[in-house]
Amino acid sequence: MDENEFWQLIDRSRRESGGDVWDQAALLTDALAEWDPEEIVSFDRHFAGQMRKAYRADLWAAAYIVNQGCSDDAFADFRAWLIGQGKQVFEAVLADPERLGDLVEPGETADCEDMLFAGSRAYRRRTGGQDVPEDAGEHAPVKLQGSHLTPEQRQERFPNLWRRYLGSGD
Repeated sequence: MDENEFWQLIDRSRRESGGDVWDQAALLTDALAEWDPEEIVSFDRHFAGQMRKAYRADLWAAAYIVNQGCSDDAFADFRAWLIGQGKQVFEAVLADPERLGDLVEPGETADCEDMLFAGSRAYRRRTGGQDVPEDAGEHAPVKLQGSHLTPEQRQERFPNLWRRYLGSGD
């Protein structure tokens, strides 16, 4: 599987789910479970690579605003959700995290833990219960890109998100 095939699979599962990311994760798992184990591992490696690409402090700060809080685990769930939105959205949000304001209504959360496990669940299903090989790809990168932002820095860096999700701050 190459990166284009990875994103095509993400996009197809998103279309088929009607945009419901939880249904998308289930559809993605079902589709992957039909593939050879090596291809599932390849998918998992691509997914892990996108997770690492999005492991950035500025994106974490934006997710913190949109979701009104964001722990380590919640940031992984957020990044998985973002990958599920497809390549164009993923790259647009990486280029400008304030684009999240176009995707998430206030009061909703942007997360999907099930997307994290689509590959490993499919692999276990396909192989009769075996775990994905350890070298298949780690979902958590070694080092966060950038430094965590204080609340004041988040408000300054993402004024539109701050107003939309947290109010004016006055």
